[in-house]
Amino acid sequence: MIKERIGSEQSATSLWDAYAGLISNQAMILALNSSFVDPALQFETQLKIIKSSFKMAFAVTNLDEVREAGMNEGDENDLEEMAVWMNEDNSHMQEEAMVVISRVLSFAARKVKGSSVGKTLLPPLLTDFVWSLLMKLSVPDQSIASEAATILKLTLECNAHKVTMVSKIVDTIYKQLCGDDSPILREAMLRVITLLTRTSPKKVIFQLMDYPVPADEYARDALRVLLNCSGLQEVDTALKRKNCWNQFSQVLFHHHGVYLVAKNWVNDPDPAVCKLSLQKIASMAPVINEIENVCSLLTSILDAFLSKDTTVVIRALITLRKLLDKLDKVTYSSLSTRIASSYCPLMDHGNEGIRSMAIHHFGQLLMDMSQYTWMLNNVVYAGLVPLILFLEDTEERVVKACKYTLKICASELKWSTSYFLKDEYYNFELVVLNICNNLLISHQKYIRNLISETLGFLESTRTYLRRGSVILLGYLAKLGGHLLLRDEIDAMLEAIDRVIRDEDPVIRELAEKTNKIFMEIAYKLTTSNIKQSFQRLSNFFYLKKLKLLYNYNPTKDPTGSPMGIKEIRNDKEAVINDNYEDGLATMVKKVAIIGAGISGLASIRSCLEEGLEPTCFERGEDVGGLWKFSDHVEEGRASIYQSVFTNSSKEMTCFPDFPFPDDFPNFMHNSKLQEYITMFAKEKNLLKYIQFKTIVSSVNKRPDFSTTGQWDVITEKDGKKESAVFDAVMICSGHHVYPNIPKESFPGIKLFKGTCFHSRDYKEPGIFKGKRVLVIGLGNSGCDIASELSHIAEKVIISSRSGSWVMSRVWDEGYPWDMLFITRFETFLKNTLPTVISDWWYMKQMNARFKHENYGLMPLNGALRKEPVFNDELPARILCGVVTIKPNVKEFTEDSAIFEDGTVFKSIDCVIFATGYSYAYPFLDDSIIKSRDNEVTLFKGIFPPPLEKPTLAVIGLVQSLGAVIPTTDLQSRWAVQVIKGTCPLPSVKDMMNDIDEKMGKKLKLFGKSDTIQTDYVVYMDELASFIGAKPNIPWLFLTDPKLALEVYFGPCTPYQFRLVGPGKWPGARNAILTQWDRLLKPMTTRVVGSPLKPCLFCNWFRPVLISVVSIAAFIVLF
Repeated sequence: MIKERIGSEQSATSLWDAYAGLISNQAMILALNSSFVDPALQFETQLKIIKSSFKMAFAVTNLDEVREAGMNEGDENDLEEMAVWMNEDNSHMQEEAMVVISRVLSFAARKVKGSSVGKTLLPPLLTDFVWSLLMKLSVPDQSIASEAATILKLTLECNAHKVTMVSKIVDTIYKQLCGDDSPILREAMLRVITLLTRTSPKKVIFQLMDYPVPADEYARDALRVLLNCSGLQEVDTALKRKNCWNQFSQVLFHHHGVYLVAKNWVNDPDPAVCKLSLQKIASMAPVINEIENVCSLLTSILDAFLSKDTTVVIRALITLRKLLDKLDKVTYSSLSTRIASSYCPLMDHGNEGIRSMAIHHFGQLLMDMSQYTWMLNNVVYAGLVPLILFLEDTEERVVKACKYTLKICASELKWSTSYFLKDEYYNFELVVLNICNNLLISHQKYIRNLISETLGFLESTRTYLRRGSVILLGYLAKLGGHLLLRDEIDAMLEAIDRVIRDEDPVIRELAEKTNKIFMEIAYKLTTSNIKQSFQRLSNFFYLKKLKLLYNYNPTKDPTGSPMGIKEIRNDKEAVINDNYEDGLATMVKKVAIIGAGISGLASIRSCLEEGLEPTCFERGEDVGGLWKFSDHVEEGRASIYQSVFTNSSKEMTCFPDFPFPDDFPNFMHNSKLQEYITMFAKEKNLLKYIQFKTIVSSVNKRPDFSTTGQWDVITEKDGKKESAVFDAVMICSGHHVYPNIPKESFPGIKLFKGTCFHSRDYKEPGIFKGKRVLVIGLGNSGCDIASELSHIAEKVIISSRSGSWVMSRVWDEGYPWDMLFITRFETFLKNTLPTVISDWWYMKQMNARFKHENYGLMPLNGALRKEPVFNDELPARILCGVVTIKPNVKEFTEDSAIFEDGTVFKSIDCVIFATGYSYAYPFLDDSIIKSRDNEVTLFKGIFPPPLEKPTLAVIGLVQSLGAVIPTTDLQSRWAVQVIKGTCPLPSVKDMMNDIDEKMGKKLKLFGKSDTIQTDYVVYMDELASFIGAKPNIPWLFLTDPKLALEVYFGPCTPYQFRLVGPGKWPGARNAILTQWDRLLKPMTTRVVGSPLKPCLFCNWFRPVLISVVSIAAFIVLF
């Protein structure tokens, strides 16, 4: 009994607790309704309370159990109030619950309508609530579904625009309708769809169009409703007219519907709708050729390229590409120009993804239209500037897209640019140079447009674009300067003047060079329209390829972006690509230069001009090489005697962009030339690249030479050896170091008891006073020494095996010999006239001063152009009897020499061998230089043909009648271009054939000799043509006749080879026109009248007249 009593009390208590809890919950719900809490939070709190109430209500004991437990007299009324909650009819309980929910939400809805607080409803919470109500619509109980529909309608009327995941809700409705075709449900669902989509019906329209028929008729009906409420009544009408609504299940009719809808919305203000439209259009690719008016559809896609939303532009690019892949070629070709033109503005888009995609798609279009390239020429050139400039983009994908498209352009236009776009060879400036040279050949008419477009990039905020545009402008202006008008060049000067003040130092430097190019063009322009037209016409007939102008080597991090962002890549690719993206054509090549004489200094300067990194090793303590006099002979160094003077005049001897001072004599003592060499080294800032007192011990190929072309160079300084790796080696140690003493050719020389030495050891004449001296050899050194010794020695005899022409430094009318003898016109005549006449004329010139036969000097073969001896004193010394010329020595005795004519020179005190020098490079494998029959075999006297990589050059080995300095300057300029890779060599076979051909000509012109002899003007022009530095004489006569006369009929001075091409010197023209003034300046120290310059016409009229008469006589006689 006690247990039963306790149980009944507990049951009664639980009932009271449940009742009290429900009343409390009700009070809380009502309290929330009257508060100013956000309705969204009201919903969430009230739903939680209702859920708690449900649990308490359905956990309460039923009424019968309560009565059995017993109750007091006052409990009956209370229990009657609770009877409703304990009714066994569950549907009744659910109905009451929904009534409560309905009341709560109705009140909240009224609050939302009448207050701005509802604007802060949270979309995720509202979406979940709508989703829950939507699920109730399909429950079997119609009353619950009806209440849910009422609540859903009330909610969506005010907050439909905040509901997210509309597509998911629509899809759920579609699936429910497919499983239940109840008319009531369909009506409710369509009403929900209408409410959900009335703020954004277009998204739902596209979704409905994806549903296949039969979806009973839900998709079709809903779609028609939405079309009519979305302003697309004409679409509904058009589809109805074509009977599409009844045949919507067929693919073609379905796609026609998509076409009509999407075409109208592809440029909708809402980016989401635009993307949906484009996505639907892309799905039409399989049937694109069956769609009517497809051109209009594609045009609408192109209009989407102008959208400010980047995602829309990207979607448009993707959609267009999908359609073009399927589009028939006829339609494609008719639209290709419009499509290509639409890509061009996107190449400069601010979004790197769009840039890369537009550039890549542009290339694909060109490939697709390969049969119609002629139609796209204008468009290709319209996109050429951004394609070039964005090669330097900081985004790797943009760079790759540019290379891809430029390769296609090069292929279609038959250009050679593709080679320079390969990663291993890529160089921005080389690409620009190659493209411009191709433009020069085939498409000059586009140059002005390209210049105009490039000018626009000068104002870019991206540094790499400004740098690239400055370089491109320079090349385009250089290429098409003759096409520009005065107003155009003035506008270009104004634009580049602003860039000169750019904050980026690299841009400022590049702009300075470009400004100089513009100034040169402006200088050549004239106000005479007739002359301008004539000048342009001459340029069309004369096409000269451009050479490198800037040697652009940017710093290691020229990203050009405001944040300096760079992509991080992995492993080997990262190292390579970083270098190339930073604008480094290749890694800066390190070049070892052996010797700091004339050749070495020229090589250092050439390396610096081309952006290479030179390191010069000089075993002495000063520059100058051969011309650095020392009173004692030094091992491994050239040596001269104290009285040496130059054989070439100063105007023919100088560095091409560094004339001698006016007061320097025309032929200089060695000390004066050494002073000039030192001045040049300091002026060009070359000394810091030289390591003095350093001996090169060995130069060997590295194991991977066949792929890298690198060398191991071992040097020694102060007894300490060091090894370094260099990308190239330039040997500039000369060929006056290792004396040639052919004692085996002189029997009895070992019996001779007097002094015997080589002319290399001769320094000054003092010790030979009163001596009897035999000089063997009739070269420059032998004649100089013999003439000098003849003043103090008892007797001097010169023994010559074959004789030699002896020339004076003073030529016709007292001018230096080379200023009149070495001219282009003279060279032309000698190489053009019949051999008989040419030889006769040459011998006549050599004998103009005296008859060599009378002096015993006549060469055995007088027609040979063997290097003559320059000596003003020797004929006079022979006339005075203090110097005697004898034939070759047949035999030596203890104190005498017996000559081949039987005469004897007795009581000889000293024999001086002036027998020249042999080629030797002890630090290098001899087989590299002498690769055949122990003969020096070098292409153009510089490059060994058998080397796998042309990274070894010998400078200064070639001998000609001209001066050494300009020869080595031009040699080094070409060699550096070859080493750098911008001027490739011919095949080994072609090089060897050229060597054989030159050897044959050498034997014919110069006879058998160990030296590499050649014609000065011909050789210099040949080297200059390799690098674009050869002046074009016909063009000069058309554009600058005054200069042309000096260049062709005047002396072939070094300045001529700095008029054009890489290393062009702006002062070259003036230097040529004033060269006679500098020549006369040091001689006119006593003014007795106006200095007279030679008459060019007189100088060449006489040989022409002689030539004409000679040819006539030759024809008559033979």
